[in-house]
Amino acid sequence: MLDKRLLLLGYSRKMAGLIYLILSDAKSSLEKNKLQGFLNTRDFLLLCKFVIRQELHNEINSFSRQWIYGSGCPIFKIACKFSRKNLLVEFDIEQRNTNSVLSNNSTKFILNPAYFTGKLEVSVKEPDGYEYINTLDIHKPQQIETINYHTKYKRSKVIIKPRMVRKEGINDNEEVAYMRDIIAEYMEEDLPEFFGLDPENNVENEWMIYEWADDPAARNASEQWEYIRIDPEFSWLAKFEFSLAPYMWANLLEESIDVIDHYKAIQALSKYNSKAASTTLMRTVNDFRYFYDIRIEASKALSNFGLDDVNTFHYQTILIAGKNIIYKRQ
Repeated sequence: MLDKRLLLLGYSRKMAGLIYLILSDAKSSLEKNKLQGFLNTRDFLLLCKFVIRQELHNEINSFSRQWIYGSGCPIFKIACKFSRKNLLVEFDIEQRNTNSVLSNNSTKFILNPAYFTGKLEVSVKEPDGYEYINTLDIHKPQQIETINYHTKYKRSKVIIKPRMVRKEGINDNEEVAYMRDIIAEYMEEDLPEFFGLDPENNVENEWMIYEWADDPAARNASEQWEYIRIDPEFSWLAKFEFSLAPYMWANLLEESIDVIDHYKAIQALSKYNSKAASTTLMRTVNDFRYFYDIRIEASKALSNFGLDDVNTFHYQTILIAGKNIIYKRQ
């Protein structure tokens, strides 16, 4: 967190530059036959102030008061809505502390829970296809922040895509491509590029495909964004309570290249008992471009849906995926 904040405060070398200064000072002390001793917190914070402008020293004081001498971690409860009148996205942010409950009880320890301040990034994928990154200024326990909405109003409503598939090459890398070549050579057949589906053949009936465009809840949605990511660069040690519509998690899973986004999306979809969620998870299981553990998480999510009157669809889906991966390719 301090590494990213130093960059925002104008010190481009960040923590690497601080470490270099510390080692240089230690080397100079050894050459002068002086024992520098251990680096204490006070001297380290003074060094942080030394590398930034004087008018920004209070930022270091706030950081140390919250994250070093304070206790707990922030819990952000975030809700957002679209303002059609002003073409703005409004974020209602409420902050709690993980130690707030403990501090209210009788205890012999001074927990000193703090309210945390700083810059929080949010990323909004709008219907025009662009992902806009905005910065919110967190400065009090409860606040409302707004960001501009860029898509023209007449085009602002999200249209659920009739067939949701990951674009070819969006998450390819040399290691994955190398593994795909080995598997294809071993099995003497070409691996499909689209989530276990051959794009040249009509196999929707065989795979029991059920798109989000067919899902009633998604079809009747009126949101003005495809998905929203909170703190995409992981600049905060915090818990975020923020919910998205299920089809937005599917969008995030199929469009993002970040493995943490994939994991969060799978965890969210595992709680949404629908045929469309099952299809998205099935495609994830069969796509070799995802990390292996992500595909395992998707298969676990499928297996946890259960076997009630609706979930027989999920049961058949995971059987088809297993047959495709194991038996059909032997």
